[in-house]
Amino acid sequence: MVFTRAKRLFFILIAISALFLFSGCETSVPVSVTRPAELDITSAERIAVLPFLTTRMMNYTSYDTDPVATFDFYWREKDSFLAWQLGDGENEFVTKLTSALERSLIKSNYLTVVDAGTVEDAYRRGRQPPIDWYVTGGISNLTSEVEVIEKEVEYKDKEGNKIKVKEPFYREKIDLSLVYQVVDVNTRQVLANTEWSYKVTSDDERHKKDLPMPGELAEKKISDFVSRVMKEFEPYDETYSLTLLKHDDRAMKDAEKLARKGKLAQAKTSYQQIYRTTQYFEAAYNAGLISQAMGNMKEAYKIFSELYKATGDSRAAKAANSAAAEIRSSEKLNNQTKLR
Repeated sequence: MVFTRAKRLFFILIAISALFLFSGCETSVPVSVTRPAELDITSAERIAVLPFLTTRMMNYTSYDTDPVATFDFYWREKDSFLAWQLGDGENEFVTKLTSALERSLIKSNYLTVVDAGTVEDAYRRGRQPPIDWYVTGGISNLTSEVEVIEKEVEYKDKEGNKIKVKEPFYREKIDLSLVYQVVDVNTRQVLANTEWSYKVTSDDERHKKDLPMPGELAEKKISDFVSRVMKEFEPYDETYSLTLLKHDDRAMKDAEKLARKGKLAQAKTSYQQIYRTTQYFEAAYNAGLISQAMGNMKEAYKIFSELYKATGDSRAAKAANSAAAEIRSSEKLNNQTKLR
């Protein structure tokens, strides 16, 4: 095959671009850890999930500083307000959300779940509620809009010929915000207070009447919301990446290749040997990162601490603090898993 000068230049430029692309690639090693529950679940035994609230009922609350709902609010106000029922699917949505969260807490088995009806009965009888914590929350925002779009629809005419016609279709979009709180019954302290926002779009429908109600459309986010809330109450898995530092030394590049192939133990040994002979900051730093990726947090902390003492480099200090945080997290996890 004969290449013109222009083609040769083109391929040379492609090759140079590829060289810069691959030479600039960072090597990251994945770290998989189990995080402890975000709340101190060792300080509580019993919990209840009180009914989540609709937007209308949330208007009677102030969740920025106080609990979203106290027991007085739940059952004294419930008796006097008629606003608990809505016709737009919100009531059905919050009922399903409450039930889904309660089932997840029961399944996790870290805390004993007490039925909300039992808590209500104790309140109405003037007794101390038989729980340490309760979860409350609701829909802080739910707005919807219907969008009209045109789509091509294929038909056959009387002669059997295919024709395409543009017809209007309807699509509903909602903006949804959900808030939850975990409240200590004895102190009335809000232990956790978080709000998440979602955008949900319905399927396209030929007729506007076939669109779901906003509350029905919001149900698509129940699973995600519950999984986020459950991080407060049970350990969860997390994966993150640590990026190795680069160096032009050939031995450093060979060690990096080992790490890229997942041969972490060999890569760590190589980096440690390189550091002993060259004192490259990057070699010791990378050895510490790989120790962390392998789950050896105490070893990683030792490497980073000694590296900081030797160099005074703030990167080593930051990495040592990160490893120390991982050690504390692991100790907290061990205390929580003793509950099982």
